[in-house]
Amino acid sequence: MSPSPPLENPGNPGIPVGPIDTPRDLGRELKRWTLRGPRGPVKVAALAKRLGMSQSTLYAYLAGTTLPSVEALDELLAALGVPADAHRQLTTARDLLQRPRGGPREGCAPPAELPADPVGFTGRDSELAALDRAFAEGPPLVVVAGPAGVGKTALAVRWGHRARFPDGCLYVDLHGYSQGEPLDPADVLAGLLRGLGVEDVPVDVRERGARFRSALARKRLLLVLDNALHVSQVRPLLPGGPSCFTVVTSRTDLAGLRVQPGALHVDLRPFDPRDGVALLREQIGADVDRSAPAALRLAERCGGLPLALRIVAARARGGPSLEELAAGLGPGLDGFDVGDPDTAVRTVFSWSVRHLDERAVRDFRLLGAHPAHDLAPPAAAALLGTDPADAARRLDVLVRAHLVQHSAGRYGMHDLIREFAREQPVDGLDDALDRLVEHYTAETAAMMEVLHPTADRVPDLPVGVARDWVEAEWNALLALIASAARRGRAAQTARLGGTVQRHLDEGGRYVDALAILGHVHDAARAAGDRSAEAAALYHLGVAHLRLGRHEAAMDHHSRAIAICRGAGDRAGEAGALNNLGNLHERLGRYPEALAHYRRALVLVDDLGLRKGRAVLLLNIGVVHTRLGDLAQAVTAYEEALVTFSGLGDHGGCARTLGNLAEAHHLSGRHDEALRLYDRALALAREVDARGIETEVLNNLAAAHLSAGEVDLALAAHSRALDIAREVGDRYEQARALEGIGTARGDTGCRREALAIYRQLGLGEADRVAALLARDA
Repeated sequence: MSPSPPLENPGNPGIPVGPIDTPRDLGRELKRWTLRGPRGPVKVAALAKRLGMSQSTLYAYLAGTTLPSVEALDELLAALGVPADAHRQLTTARDLLQRPRGGPREGCAPPAELPADPVGFTGRDSELAALDRAFAEGPPLVVVAGPAGVGKTALAVRWGHRARFPDGCLYVDLHGYSQGEPLDPADVLAGLLRGLGVEDVPVDVRERGARFRSALARKRLLLVLDNALHVSQVRPLLPGGPSCFTVVTSRTDLAGLRVQPGALHVDLRPFDPRDGVALLREQIGADVDRSAPAALRLAERCGGLPLALRIVAARARGGPSLEELAAGLGPGLDGFDVGDPDTAVRTVFSWSVRHLDERAVRDFRLLGAHPAHDLAPPAAAALLGTDPADAARRLDVLVRAHLVQHSAGRYGMHDLIREFAREQPVDGLDDALDRLVEHYTAETAAMMEVLHPTADRVPDLPVGVARDWVEAEWNALLALIASAARRGRAAQTARLGGTVQRHLDEGGRYVDALAILGHVHDAARAAGDRSAEAAALYHLGVAHLRLGRHEAAMDHHSRAIAICRGAGDRAGEAGALNNLGNLHERLGRYPEALAHYRRALVLVDDLGLRKGRAVLLLNIGVVHTRLGDLAQAVTAYEEALVTFSGLGDHGGCARTLGNLAEAHHLSGRHDEALRLYDRALALAREVDARGIETEVLNNLAAAHLSAGEVDLALAAHSRALDIAREVGDRYEQARALEGIGTARGDTGCRREALAIYRQLGLGEADRVAALLARDA
């Protein structure tokens, strides 16, 4: 265009005015009015505050890098006190600058670029409400982040269709995670400007950004920036003022955007099973209700991931029944594919990984190979072969990419993402898992020394810390032992399993014991370690005894004794004899039990095994109690208690106190018995010795009942029954049911107890049967 003539300046004729051919010329004029206008020099900071805009925006106007909107220029000139004629001429010059350079076409319809409202959308009520609140109250920027396939785009589009924006909606897929390359912000700005009706798009990216922000000034418009890769891809695309509402979706948390004033972050998580079934119902229809169990299994197998649920629904429509589909979805990701590579779960997950650096990819694959569901930071450091601080930094990369979850101080993965990670090859996997086993072996040994000590020393940790550690890590220990066994690491399996073994009986983990000790037994046999094989056998026998499998217990104990004698393992033989004595005691064969205990006592005394002597004295005391020799029982218990106490063995003390309390109760010393029971329960609970707690509760209930304290008896028996059912102790279940039946006069409970006693082949069945016959 031809140069414009100089403007007259009647308000201040002393200011020379040149032609205004560019935004920079307009900025020069505005800057002169801030310095020499009717109101004297005006500071930029104060002026920006008065106008309600940022200083950076005002500086951009004064520098001419951003052309102010008509409304912004009007307010600025009024604040500077520019006279009416000059005000009009400056705004006219501003209009002339914009129109030839591609301003919005006159009569251009508002953009309506949102994709179609997703069909079958369900759930997400709290997230939609959060977007509603942000729209009503601010902020103007929301980041929706979450893992691949969780439904971020669907949420943004559904909300956009619900909301009302008089100046339209702009939408762009930034391709941060897709088959193609991520879009360049410069290209995105060009497309957005064309969507707003701008004909002459500037070449310079900064000019495009300024033009875009000017075009959006004062507009009530929704901008959806979908599938963003990183902050630098998004920041140039953000509107400059508060009138527009922007929703950004990404698989990373875009932490840099969260520091924007008032920015809201919505963390989108997979559905719970109920909402997963609801999504299937929206997609499939009434078949979901007719096949509710199968639908629930499918929702759980999909891990609540909407993408996986929609794929399953697509396969179900006109295809196999839900029951067939649920049965056919085996391990791996092959079932989550309908023939479209762009929507297959495996492909979608791969886009989350391809932008990671080489070390982060390896960390992701190693973490996926961890056999348990989650792990704590020290274990993660061992797996990655680094220190905890470095591991935390490296894992934070995966957390921010929503490939790894970090909750309650532990790292884990969505089940389907873990399956994807395990499909990927990774160098050094065996070495990493070996480090993990060694880490857990050392940690577990330290915790077992606190809970079930073998040496006469003060524990390094509080008992509560050790108990909490074992509870938190138990599933990881189970998985790691099984993994070591599968990988043929016989020595590692035996060492870690043997360390855990101390907790199996006192902790009431009888079913887990069968699996763990089975692996330990097989590993010991493979290594030719006869003593370790025998130890695994007699501990397996204990687990079978607790579960009421008496024939299996007898077989395991007998085989253990034979192996120990053949190998000259006198300590192992003593342990097997003790456990065989436990079995005879359970079966009511008290003379045989006492004989086995005494033979074992000779062996442990010869070997100087203090804890072994305490265990055997405790068991001898129990037999004397059953035979009515209460004085001898008390003597044995008291010596055992001194030894357990000296060793710091809280579990041993708890069991001994419980049996000593029973002896006092049977001797008529009720108050002393109750005091001892209280001490026994406190110690058992302190070390999470649930098996011991169950025994003590049943004995305590019997004491309350004999004293006529029926309510207290029922409370103790009921608690014992709950724990016994949880840990699988059939004998203690029967004892609790019998006690409840006696306290209530409930023949139903007695019949349940009778059935269990008969299944176990125990003499108590005759007693209960006689009571039932008497009451009939």
